[in-house]
Amino acid sequence: MMVLAVFAVVILGFGAGWYGRARWLPPKDDAVPAATDDLAARDKALSVLRHDVRGMLSPALLTADRLSTNPDPAVAQAAEAVIRSIERAAERLKAG
Repeated sequence: MMVLAVFAVVILGFGAGWYGRARWLPPKDDAVPAATDDLAARDKALSVLRHDVRGMLSPALLTADRLSTNPDPAVAQAAEAVIRSIERAAERLKAG
């Protein structure tokens, strides 16, 4: 009787979860294009986001550039630090 129960579980597929079926079956053919489409959509979204963030940094960079010509040395020094930070952030966005 026990052999019949084990046979029914294995043959009918009730034990698929117990044996980790998903680990040894090959992936479905339709899963690969879906993953490729997801990656393409993600890359496009990241590209748009990078572009938008660089666009938001531009006015800050222009303002800091104008402040760097201020006769007050403390203001000019702070403006230079801001310029360096914005330029580093812009470079990271380009590299990504």
